[in-house]
Amino acid sequence: MALLLMPLVAYAKKYSAEPITTYVVDADTHEPIEGVVVVAAWVLEGGLEGGNIKGVMTVMETVTDQSGAFHFAGWGPKSKPSYIRWVDDARLKSYTPKFFLFKSGYRAITLQNHSTEAEEHDPSAHTSNWNGKTIPLKKFAGTLKEYARDLEDFNTELWAAMRPKCTWTHIPLMIKALQKQTQIFDAAQIDIGTFYDELVSNEEYMVRDGCSVKAFLREHGE
Repeated sequence: MALLLMPLVAYAKKYSAEPITTYVVDADTHEPIEGVVVVAAWVLEGGLEGGNIKGVMTVMETVTDQSGAFHFAGWGPKSKPSYIRWVDDARLKSYTPKFFLFKSGYRAITLQNHSTEAEEHDPSAHTSNWNGKTIPLKKFAGTLKEYARDLEDFNTELWAAMRPKCTWTHIPLMIKALQKQTQIFDAAQIDIGTFYDELVSNEEYMVRDGCSVKAFLREHGE
């Protein structure tokens, strides 16, 4: 009987997250930075070693205001997305959400909660260690080609989190910002792929997932 009830428990579990307000400043001048695109992703992970991305519980995006502030509303309680609802090992670990921050000319960064291995379980309620804190962004000092290379890890992490089941359709602001950066690289004949390049080159794969990159770009005027 217990074995039969386990999937029902996984199905019924609900998650929630508290609101987040954080500030972004220039690492050298300590002045607030307006116009930083910020994505917050509550990523579900699982698999043999527990680190494979199974999907995203919730994803939000915004841009920093004149004071350098960004805000994400609280959400939940809600169940896992239907496409992974029966995947028992998909967990929302305690170090979520994961933040992706990008503004052209600055080093792009990813951040998440600091957490010990013992704490990386599957809590129902989530908070961010970055709530009320200040995040410094550093201007990139180097050539445009070096900047493109510096963005590679950021693009790879963003692609891994946003690719499953059309999750990327929830981040049009980030896609537009990376499209503009890609155009700058292309104009300088720098052939280093970005998240935007990955989207465009994987149109066929995305259509099989139920989302057309071309249609998305037309809809958002990109």
